[in-house]
Amino acid sequence: MPRYIAVALTNPVEGKEAEFNHWYDTVAIPSYRKIPGLVPLGRFRHHSRGDDSDMPTYWKYASFYEIETDDFDGFVATVKKTLDNIPEYHLSEFLDRKSWFEPVYEALSGDAK
Repeated sequence: MPRYIAVALTNPVEGKEAEFNHWYDTVAIPSYRKIPGLVPLGRFRHHSRGDDSDMPTYWKYASFYEIETDDFDGFVATVKKTLDNIPEYHLSEFLDRKSWFEPVYEALSGDAK
């Protein structure tokens, strides 16, 4: 079965970092755990390396999700249907939607477990 990694690169709205993290931890991640075929792998905050090779990043936070599906379009429909049926789920007003970026990568042959 094909495997994918989705990377949610995000920033909070200026001055609303605590609220953003509270929403992510108490609403978003618990909701995403209910989506069949999606496994949240963790959230991370950017950490500066502090050396000459350090590069600035546009995003402060990254969340990683593993996806396993034979039908990616069907999976996307399942995500929408699942989230639509979770009354407490909503996109937070503390998420800076102008900077939100969520690329998906397909595992290469031999690189997947």
